[in-house]
Amino acid sequence: MNAAAVNLFEQCTRLDALDRAWARVRANGGCAGGDGVPIPKFQAQSARRLILLSRAIRTGRYRPAPIRLIGIPKPNGDLRQLAIPSIVDRVAQTAVADVLTPILDLQFADESFAYRPGRSVQQAVRRVSDLRATGFDWVVDGDIERYFDNVPHPPLIDKLEAALEGHDGVADLLDLISRWLAAAAEALDTPDCGLPQGSPLSPLLANLYLDAIDDAFAADRRVRLVRFADDFVILTRRPDDAAKALEDMRQRLAQHGLVLHPEKTRIVDFDRGFRFLGHLFVRSMVLQQPREQAADAAADPIAELLRWTASQDAAAQAGEEERERLELAQLLVDGRIRNQRALLHRLNRQRKRAEVTDALRQMQWTRRKVPGAADVPACLGHEGEAGALYWPALGRMLEGAWALPEGGRFVRSRRPPMDGVNLVLNYLAGLLTRDLGVLVLRRGLHPGFGALHTARDYGEACVYDLIEAFRAPLAEGLAVYLCNSRQLRPDMFAAVEGGGNGVRVSPEGRTAIVRGYQRWVARPVKSPESGKRVTWRRLMEEQVNAYARHVRQRDGEETAAFRPYRMDY
Repeated sequence: MNAAAVNLFEQCTRLDALDRAWARVRANGGCAGGDGVPIPKFQAQSARRLILLSRAIRTGRYRPAPIRLIGIPKPNGDLRQLAIPSIVDRVAQTAVADVLTPILDLQFADESFAYRPGRSVQQAVRRVSDLRATGFDWVVDGDIERYFDNVPHPPLIDKLEAALEGHDGVADLLDLISRWLAAAAEALDTPDCGLPQGSPLSPLLANLYLDAIDDAFAADRRVRLVRFADDFVILTRRPDDAAKALEDMRQRLAQHGLVLHPEKTRIVDFDRGFRFLGHLFVRSMVLQQPREQAADAAADPIAELLRWTASQDAAAQAGEEERERLELAQLLVDGRIRNQRALLHRLNRQRKRAEVTDALRQMQWTRRKVPGAADVPACLGHEGEAGALYWPALGRMLEGAWALPEGGRFVRSRRPPMDGVNLVLNYLAGLLTRDLGVLVLRRGLHPGFGALHTARDYGEACVYDLIEAFRAPLAEGLAVYLCNSRQLRPDMFAAVEGGGNGVRVSPEGRTAIVRGYQRWVARPVKSPESGKRVTWRRLMEEQVNAYARHVRQRDGEETAAFRPYRMDY
């Protein structure tokens, strides 16, 4: 259908459109407007009221009812003035918003996230996090001063008219919207400007007025804008680009009759940290702020991060202090290599393969270098050096149908697994990660914080730290056992169909892996903490608790240091 065939004014004032709008207003609830008519009273005669509303608007006899003003306390102690339309006016405005949203939203820039279908705070937060990961480290943290109060009506109506060009009924619709804006401006004592916070139409108009600014920043690939209503951040790769972007934003807002908030606008980087949409961005971490903390935010985001983690997620302290992080990383790598050697020693006790004995010796030399590692990457380097010795030696422990051919060498492949043994190792590691992840969350640790592994929001660095000590006994040792005991057979694995790389496992093989794991973790093992016999599941829980105590200890407290589980030889 041609756009001109659609009369927007008639579409907004049809009885069925008003009825749908009334259903939304009723579902949203809320108080009465200035006319004192609450939702229950309106509902008692809703059919008649909607008929009269449609008739009044179409005949030009409609006049907005009085607006009710309510002061809502803001976190900083100020009041946010809400202008609440009457129920009948909210119905009419909702109907207009419902019709205009699909038209205007298609025109809005990708940089805008507020009040839009299918968009959310979390998406805006994720966009900022993703941009930081691609090198946009400098941030203009901005806020438009009293934006909703200061939007001028004449240019707003001009923008709306331009956006609706080609449709019928635009002039009548603009007259109706102008009438609402004028009534609100009179109530708020803001002549010819202001969007009433409380009107169903204000969010849509707020996005429309800033859309030209969004477009301007979208055209400059040196910067990235993320805007949520009047809160925004501009991200750049260089500090001088951030300074230019700030000045550009200041000038563009001035052309729109708006100004930046002098106390809430600054240039900052992710190392110093900043707050946006109730989230604290510090380095690679994103933390949602509790309301009471957001209301009493510290000047220094790093200090706030430390306070937040002290009560909510103190595991972050291990990542904030590099010395403590390095010490913990050294413990984790040492524990990983120790248990690799212990597993190989056990498996080779009867076989006495010379190449495995040689690997054990070289791995011991590698382990002894770990305490002298200068930083975490050096720790990971030593772990990789030990792994290069460990995996070929572990492959020599496979027997029967799984035995390597003469001169064959086992190579660890993860994504994708290139053979059945690698698939089993991945599957078991996944089960172990799942179980430890549950324990980490149960203990109140943030999965994204880690010492050996990089702290990252939406990550599982804490889980990967804790899994180090358990990989050899609960994944790798079990994988060798399941293959050598013939519970898993090579015919249970086949190449991925369709020409893809890697292998897949049959349902029978998958069942054997899961059942083997469940039996394995239910076996008894000596607890290094109590000296008693406990299940492996209980031992994992003890390790998580010990890790939590370690990273949550405070200065002056006598808390036993975390020690990763060590297998007996």
